[in-house]
Amino acid sequence: MALKSSDNILHYFQSILECNKLSLLKDTALRELKERYGSLVDFVDEEKGIVNYWGLFSDQHSNGEPVEAIVTYDFSKEFPKEITTQTEQLKNRIDKTVNDINLNGINATEFLNTLANELTSLIEKAKIVYPKLRFIEANLLNVLTYIVDKYSLKASFKKQSKIELSKFSYFGAETKRSTLIKIFDIASDLKIFDDEVFFQDTFINVLSSNPTKTDEVIVFNCNNEIAAHFINCIQPLFNNLSIAQINKSKSFVNKQGKVLNQSDLDNANKRLRKKTSAEIDAITYHLSRIVKSK
Repeated sequence: MALKSSDNILHYFQSILECNKLSLLKDTALRELKERYGSLVDFVDEEKGIVNYWGLFSDQHSNGEPVEAIVTYDFSKEFPKEITTQTEQLKNRIDKTVNDINLNGINATEFLNTLANELTSLIEKAKIVYPKLRFIEANLLNVLTYIVDKYSLKASFKKQSKIELSKFSYFGAETKRSTLIKIFDIASDLKIFDDEVFFQDTFINVLSSNPTKTDEVIVFNCNNEIAAHFINCIQPLFNNLSIAQINKSKSFVNKQGKVLNQSDLDNANKRLRKKTSAEIDAITYHLSRIVKSK
């Protein structure tokens, strides 16, 4: 029962990892768009995987009246989003399966261990089949880390998931997913993030994978000094969460929607040296406790 369940649950990732299906996936996506929008299609670049088509929109500038505008589909940007969506759906299916197994009076440990072993195999296969698409490996690792932490799997899986995380992370993450979740929750409570517009999974994806390969960014809900202090506090959990690396990633955005660059963070740190506040002290207190207990 357990092996069959894991096979069914992992079907999507098993399918795309049978061989390199990138061209097939791209061609299928373009064909479906052309069929769906027909005469509304304005431009197609088969090689790059881009389709422009006319769509209808309404916003505050059109007084609620629909207006026509060009919509661009870019497979290279949409495919990583699809992988992330499939990853979240996979975690939900795992939780449901575990719950169903437990309701039948069966211990789900065998199923989870089988699943963890298969995820490990898929991670290794992804390195071979899609060596340049590291986000596929990273998302599979995301699932492995999720079940390891949530269901307290054996130590060997914990060790592996932590080692692999640092390999995928653009910033050299040296911590567990559960620690990043705690950091996000604390930061949201302290109003560093607005969790109604910026979500936990995006925060984790940016820090534990390679944000330069996706459109995902960390969006702060505070001034630059508080953002810089937050980064400083969590730096011990990473090998390379440096200002220079953050600048290169272009994946940290301030409250005004501006991508934080090296100059912004250097200036914020200079101002931080001359000030203190209850807000800064609270951030230091809560985050240092998490960092020390990693």
